[in-house]
Amino acid sequence: MVDLRTVSDAARDITTLMEGALTVEVQNAVERLVEEEQWELLSHLLLTSAEVSARQIANALIERKVLTPVVAAACMRREARRPSAASPRHEASARRIFRDFEQDNEGAGVPEHIVAEAEAIAASAEESRRIALQREAQLDRDPIRQHIVDELAKLLNTSEPAIDALLVIARASAWEDTRRTAAMKLANSNIAMSKLLRAGRIDDITTLAEASGSRAVAGKLAGSLADNMPEESSAGYRAALEFIAAHHPDAGRGREAQQKLNGGE
Repeated sequence: MVDLRTVSDAARDITTLMEGALTVEVQNAVERLVEEEQWELLSHLLLTSAEVSARQIANALIERKVLTPVVAAACMRREARRPSAASPRHEASARRIFRDFEQDNEGAGVPEHIVAEAEAIAASAEESRRIALQREAQLDRDPIRQHIVDELAKLLNTSEPAIDALLVIARASAWEDTRRTAAMKLANSNIAMSKLLRAGRIDDITTLAEASGSRAVAGKLAGSLADNMPEESSAGYRAALEFIAAHHPDAGRGREAQQKLNGGE
C-alpha cells in the first residue's frame, strides 16, 4: 500500500504523469520513480495516467521485469472517456419534432393519431440511440492494454514470467479483445506451448482455447495435446481427453479420445 508520505513527496511527478503533457517531463518523472523503486505508486499510475505516461511506465516496468503492475493494467485499465456531443444534439432534434405541433394549438390543431405516431417514432429513435450509446460504452479501445500484450509477447522465447503474465491476462482481463490477443500470442508461440505441454498444464491450455474464441486455435491446441498426452494417472488426463474429443480437427482422433472417456467402449 502506498503511504501518504510517498504520495506527498511524489506530488509533482504524479501531476506530470496524470496530465502527460510534455514527453520529456514524463520521461524524467518515470525515471525518478523507477530509480526510487516506487513500484506500487507506478502500478497505480499505470492504471490511471495519460496514455503517453502509461506507455513509458509500462516499458520501464517490463524492462526491469516488474510484471505484476503491467498484468494488472492489462486486466483493468480503462480507456480515457471523452464527453459525447451526440446526445444533446439528438435531444434537440427530438424537441423540434413537436415544436410545430405545440405552436399549432391556436389553429385547427394536429390530429391525435398523427401526434401519437410522431411520439412513437421519437420514442423508438430515442431507444435506438440509448442502445447504441450503451453498446459504445461497453467498448474500450485503450491502446495501453494492447501495448502491454505486444511487449510481453516479445519475451515469450526467453522468459517464463512473461508466459505466466500473458496467461493471467488471457484468463482475467475484463476486456474480451485483450483476453483474445493474449491467448493468440501464446497459442502462436511454439516455445511457450512446448513449455506448457511438457509441464502438463492442461487447464492453462484449455483456457487459451476458450479465450482465443477461435475454432482454429482450439483445433491446433487439441492436436498438440493429443501428441503430448499427460500420464493416465495425472490429474489433467481426463480433461485432456475431453478437450481432444471436443476440438481435435481429425474426427477419428476425436472419436478415439471419446472412446477412452467412455472406458474403451
